[in-house]
Amino acid sequence: MKRLLLSLLVWTIVGLCLPALAAEQPSIVVNGNFEQLDDNGKAVGWENSRVEELPDGNHVMLVPFTWSFNQTVQVQPNTQYLLTMDVKRHRGSSSARMAVSVRDAEDNTVGSAGMFHAFTSDDWETARGLLVASSDADHLILYVLTLDKDKASDFYCDNV
Repeated sequence: MKRLLLSLLVWTIVGLCLPALAAEQPSIVVNGNFEQLDDNGKAVGWENSRVEELPDGNHVMLVPFTWSFNQTVQVQPNTQYLLTMDVKRHRGSSSARMAVSVRDAEDNTVGSAGMFHAFTSDDWETARGLLVASSDADHLILYVLTLDKDKASDFYCDNV
């Protein structure tokens, strides 16, 4: 019981601090709003991108079942990074996930982290998580994906 209460306290404190961290650091992600497209309609800076234009003209990433897209991002060792993305349920999705593979200068995996977001509505929601880059971190590979088992489920992602 003490362990559960301590865990809840830590997550509450982290949750309260995340907005303050976001205000203090610029984004290290390239084209996190997916507005820059190449000649093939793919998001510049992203692998496996599937961009859709919403009726308001905003470009968003569609993340379908069993699909992920990723970007390699340089990081500083021993530095905290706030992971955020705006997500919206589409076609029955119940969750969104961001996974991170932390790599050293030789591209060896030296750590990993993840953020799981369960949808609570059909509106846009902001998913948040915290990553602390280890002392040997050089870059990371950031993946956005869905874990839903239903093949007809997917979600929209923006502002990574």
